[in-house]
Amino acid sequence: MKLANKIAVITGAESGIGQAVAVAFAKEGADVIVTYLHDQAGAEATKRFVEGEGRRALIVQTDVRDPAQVAELFAETERQLGTPFILINDAGLDATGDEVADMKLEDWDDRIKTNLYGPFYCCQLFIRARRRAGAGARSSTSPRSINTSHGPEQRATTPERGAAKPYPDIHAGACARQDLTSTTSCPVSS
Repeated sequence: MKLANKIAVITGAESGIGQAVAVAFAKEGADVIVTYLHDQAGAEATKRFVEGEGRRALIVQTDVRDPAQVAELFAETERQLGTPFILINDAGLDATGDEVADMKLEDWDDRIKTNLYGPFYCCQLFIRARRRAGAGARSSTSPRSINTSHGPEQRATTPERGAAKPYPDIHAGACARQDLTSTTSCPVSS
C-alpha cells in the first residue's frame, strides 16, 4: 500500500471529490481526517467508507474561513492520530451562476474567505506541523473549477476563481522550501 499508516487531512471530505479522495487514500492505507461544515451525515458516511477499508477516520467540523477552527483541526489531528502527512484542500464554494451585479457583498466575502483564505490557513498549519515532525510531506490544493469565460452576464465565479490561479505556484514554492511535495489540481472551464 502506497500510503500505509500515513495521515491525511481532507477538507470538504463529506461529499464529491473530497469524499472520493478520502476513500481512495484509505484503500491505499491512509488514516483520514474528514472535515465538513454543514453536512454531518455526509461526513459520517465518509467515515464509514474509510473505516470499511480498515483505516481510522476522525471527523472534525471545521469552518476553513476561521483560523482558530483550522488551528483546532490540526491540534485535534495531532492529538488523536498523529502528525498529518498529506493535506488536501477541497473545501470550497462555487459562485457559478451568480451575477456580479446581483451578488451581496457578504456572499462575495464568504466565497473569498472560503476559497482563498481557507487553503492558506490550512497550508500554513500543515507546514508547521510537518516542521515540528522534522519531515517532508505532500500537500494538494484543488480549486474545484476556475471559469475563465467572460459572458455578457459577468458571472461572479470568474474573478473569484481567477484570484486562485496564482495560489498553486505560491503554495508549491513554499512547500519546496520546506522539503514538502505540493500537488495542485486546478481544472479550468471556459
